Amino acid sequence: VKGFSPKQPKLTEDKSRPGHADLSFFQHFREGFRPNTLDAFRDIDFALCFDNYPDFMSVEQVGRGTPKVEHFDAAAELVAAYIKRQVEDRGRPTPFYEVKNESTIKAEWDYHWRKDVDSWALLSDLHCKVADAVHEQTPEAKIGGPSSAWMQVQVDNFGLYEKQRRFIDKTKGKLDF
Repeated sequence: VKGFSPKQPKLTEDKSRPGHADLSFFQHFREGFRPNTLDAFRDIDFALCFDNYPDFMSVEQVGRGTPKVEHFDAAAELVAAYIKRQVEDRGRPTPFYEVKNESTIKAEWDYHWRKDVDSWALLSDLHCKVADAVHEQTPEAKIGGPSSAWMQVQVDNFGLYEKQRRFIDKTKGKLDF
């Protein structure tokens, strides 16, 4: 990344709020570092996908950075801060933001591995919390998901379709796409 230095601050946990990011991370970049890597895409519609949430707010690594249920608010706060900062730097948001990359598959949403929880209800809940937090700070940002990796709705007698339909019902009025 142009302008990036290994000496730049790293995102860390807020010592006074376990599971939450120390949002002063975003202030450190005010001191000379201005990320501009997305400017090359200024005239292209694309989605930025949030994928690996930080370890300090995530379940033990089965998949890739799935936030703990008790840290869904912390994840939403972090995404909202990131998008707000991006708008400050670029003057506008990315066209679309996906809450959790490819979260229809087990390797991306750790709760799909568990039989003791409703993994799709939890996925809906995270999406709604993120959408609320982002829209409060950056109403023009478009929040959505989930994208589907290896979309094969015919497998499992269209079970994935039923899960997606239920997800849409649970997030209706919250998500932009």
